[in-house]
Amino acid sequence: MSEYETILLRPANPSDELVLYNWANSDLVRSVSLSNSKFSWESHQKWFRNYFDNPKSKIFIGLNSSEEPIGQIRNSRGW
Repeated sequence: MSEYETILLRPANPSDELVLYNWANSDLVRSVSLSNSKFSWESHQKWFRNYFDNPKSKIFIGLNSSEEPIGQIRNSRGW
């Protein structure tokens, strides 16, 4: 047995919008962010659409071995 769990990455899709919103507004994330303010659903929807409309922006969802979402990787400068 490995001491590390394998993490799978997949491109984000529209069905990830709610999980990304919940992660962004979690108390833990807000406590280490530049702003402690939570996002409204409407502002998140606008950000999410803009991110997907930008061809240079990429979001990947990390999945554990049970294929449950556990995190994200984002790049808005292009790869």
